[in-house]
Amino acid sequence: MIFVTVGTQDKGFPRLLEEIERLIIKGVIKEEVIAQIGSTSVDLKHIKTFDYTDMEEFHSYIVKCTFLITHAGVGSILAGLIEDKKVIAVARREKYDEHENEHQTEICEVFDEMGYVIGCLDANELEDAVQTIEMFTPRKYVRNNEYFCSLMKSIIG
Repeated sequence: MIFVTVGTQDKGFPRLLEEIERLIIKGVIKEEVIAQIGSTSVDLKHIKTFDYTDMEEFHSYIVKCTFLITHAGVGSILAGLIEDKKVIAVARREKYDEHENEHQTEICEVFDEMGYVIGCLDANELEDAVQTIEMFTPRKYVRNNEYFCSLMKSIIG
């Protein structure tokens, strides 16, 4: 099972979900897909969806999934890395009215450059990411609050 999360932003992220649906129809994604879609309004026929859930259930989906496709929010990325999951992070973009600014592109780029995730700045990069995820060996994430704080400072500035 592939778990997808778009976070709890009050703006939708249909671009990501529609691309996943397209990849299922095309046969690139063959596994069951379950998605937390938040406030996204989109008609999906091949993805099981729910809007929101509690942290316990959210965590259970991450534990069960073969890999995680997530918006490029730090909390969601770390939730996957802490459970040693392979993560594809897709940035919500201001230019598509998915977020208030472009900070997720910066987060996505840094986590990708450091080898923790496969980062996608645009949904059209998702097909390549899905096709290479099996061969991807992510850098092991080690919990360290001091290191995490310095990492976030380097991202945010």
